[in-house]
Amino acid sequence: MNKKFLIFGALGLIALITAYMMIPGKKVKTGSTEGEDRPSPSKSNTSTMSIFDEVDPFYMEQAESIFNEDNMLSFDDLMSRVRSGRVNLVMELWGIKRKCPKDYSYDQCNALVVAFLEKTYPPPHNKSMIDLFKNYVRYEKAMIEFESNPEKKNLSFEERYEMIKKKRREFFNDEEAKLVFGLEESKADFVLQSKDLLEKTKKLSGDQRVKEYDDLQKQIYGDYYEAMKEREEKYDRYQTELFLRQTDLDKLSPEDRAKKVRAMEENIFGKEAADRIAKGREEYAEELKKIETYQIKEKEFLTANPGLSSKDREEKLMKLRIEYLGGKEEAELYSKRMELERELSGN
Repeated sequence: MNKKFLIFGALGLIALITAYMMIPGKKVKTGSTEGEDRPSPSKSNTSTMSIFDEVDPFYMEQAESIFNEDNMLSFDDLMSRVRSGRVNLVMELWGIKRKCPKDYSYDQCNALVVAFLEKTYPPPHNKSMIDLFKNYVRYEKAMIEFESNPEKKNLSFEERYEMIKKKRREFFNDEEAKLVFGLEESKADFVLQSKDLLEKTKKLSGDQRVKEYDDLQKQIYGDYYEAMKEREEKYDRYQTELFLRQTDLDKLSPEDRAKKVRAMEENIFGKEAADRIAKGREEYAEELKKIETYQIKEKEFLTANPGLSSKDREEKLMKLRIEYLGGKEEAELYSKRMELERELSGN
């Protein structure tokens, strides 16, 4: 039970940390620029350039030659996908930034993105996109300072994340923050609130716990729910359901438990995958049985032959391994595994 709780918690924290780093969404399709010669900005451009100035004609020209606009989403389509959680706006912009020439500075690349947005989207949408991007750059720089603050190390994860959310609202209004960070913050809220759900539902049946879990997802994710379910890893869902149903499963006989788990596997993975899982489980059980039999024989042999040299003892044991583990390859793998375990344990 405790081990599964740690696994469940770890999965949640991994999801939250991944979300905090802004997980990739659909990438903007742009043309390759590798191997092409690109003009460098003049000294006057590099010395006075700022993404907070008017769009420099130089960068407008560069954006046209570097970025390929084929298959770009329209503004309305982009916003629709962002609001549904199917596109990550920050990763879209970072997808564009990755096309910047390698010799461009951070500010030069930002200026190039601004020029690209100015050119790609018609007014007033281009201004909206540029404002979001500029605010994100400001926020990004502020977060560098935040991360370097030693006081944050003493904060709990919840306290630290609340500070991050407040910091974001210094650069974005609520509507903008939802566009840029909405899905991530929903993920964070779900992880944090799921702790209470686990405690609140621990006396309920497995079916009820799964329903409460799903209801919480729908409540917190809202418009993002469908996109989140589409991207949900089947194995993660399987582990979650196993955990939520653990109390019920522990009450069943081995046969009934196996049937219940099999039904879960078919429901989540499909019949063919469930068949493969069952076969793998059988093969693993057979392997464990072989190892158990060998270990009994090994103990009997060592007890009966205490005076053998190390070389003779190892040669005799290898023959036993080949006999009971199924062949030379299996015997060698077992020997290597045992040697590694001894090294790790220090024995």
